[in-house]
Amino acid sequence: MTKEKIIQELEKGFEQVTNAIEVMEVEMFFRRTGLKWSVANNIEHLILSVKPLKRAFRLPKFCLLYFGKPNRSIRGYEELVNKYLAKLSAGGQATSAFIPKTNYTDKRQLTEYFKAENKRFIKSLGKWNEADLDRYLLPHPLMGKLYVREMLYFTIYHTQHHLRSIEKLYETGHDSSAG
Repeated sequence: MTKEKIIQELEKGFEQVTNAIEVMEVEMFFRRTGLKWSVANNIEHLILSVKPLKRAFRLPKFCLLYFGKPNRSIRGYEELVNKYLAKLSAGGQATSAFIPKTNYTDKRQLTEYFKAENKRFIKSLGKWNEADLDRYLLPHPLMGKLYVREMLYFTIYHTQHHLRSIEKLYETGHDSSAG
C-alpha cells in the first residue's frame, strides 16, 4: 500500500468512527456493560494509540534509529493483521499505557478531541516519504518492533477493529431484549 493509500484508509477509518459516534445518544456513548469498554472508552483508547505515533513521526528520523534497524522483510497488510489476530487469540490485550483512564462526561469534547488528534496524526505523516516508511522501526507493545509502514497498517486495522466494537455496542444497546 502506498503512503497516499495508507492516508486515505486512515482518514476513511477515522471518519467512519466519527460518523458512528456523532449520531449516538449520549447515554449510549458512555454506557458500560460489565467489564466491556464503553464507546467513550474505545474512543479514548484510539486517541491513546495514535498519540505516540504522532509524536514519533514529528521526531527527526535519525532518532528512530534508537529502535534498531530492520533485519527482516516487511509484512504486507494481511500478514500483519493475521499476526495481530494471532496475538489477540493468544490472550494479548492493551497494555496499561493504552487503557482508558479518564472518565469523560462530555461526548462532544471527546469527539472533538478524537477528530483533532487524528488530524494532527495524519499531518505528522507529511514529512515521510515512501522509502522512509520501510527504513525505520517503531515498537509495538504487543507485536514487537514494526516497520513504520507496518505500524500504519496496524493503525488502519486497529481503527476498523474498534469501529466494529462500537457498532456492536450500539446494536446491543438498541436491541429491545438487551434490557
